[in-house]
Amino acid sequence: MQNSTEQMIGRYASFASHMLTLTMNDKTNWNLSEVAVKKAIKYFVVTLNFKMWKHASRKDKTRAKCQIIAIPVCEGLKSQKRIHVHLLLGNIPDKEVSRLEATIAEVWEKTRIGLERICLEPIHDSDGAAFYLAKEIGYINNDAVDWEAASIPSVLYTPPKPQFGQRAIT
Repeated sequence: MQNSTEQMIGRYASFASHMLTLTMNDKTNWNLSEVAVKKAIKYFVVTLNFKMWKHASRKDKTRAKCQIIAIPVCEGLKSQKRIHVHLLLGNIPDKEVSRLEATIAEVWEKTRIGLERICLEPIHDSDGAAFYLAKEIGYINNDAVDWEAASIPSVLYTPPKPQFGQRAIT
């Protein structure tokens, strides 16, 4: 399971430019249930996408390209460590890169369950990033990758190849 998840993340990692780590504040009055965490992650990804691409992310003609790559992996939900999220980020418009960290901080603060601890690093090894993101899969948390909150431009999406003995869906 870890290898297939790593391959799936790796499919998009080569298009990513940054790795982001966001930490949840478990000292709030909010109940940091899995549902609350996933809701906050989804809000963060959708809002960051709009801040980066503005209305181009919603127009039919530009939607396929004007969307950030954001693949969130939530760690700590099923273990004793502090809940945090790693995100693979990419397809950030050139004119927004200089403001990326400030925009992330602004959007993360609006989730109301995030700490100010934000770590944004450029990716130098996309295979290493995919391996790192999949580290809990198959051991601690098989549902660590939040594919429902992921943002992948449709021009990059390629459906998985059918396994041996399965027919392709057309």
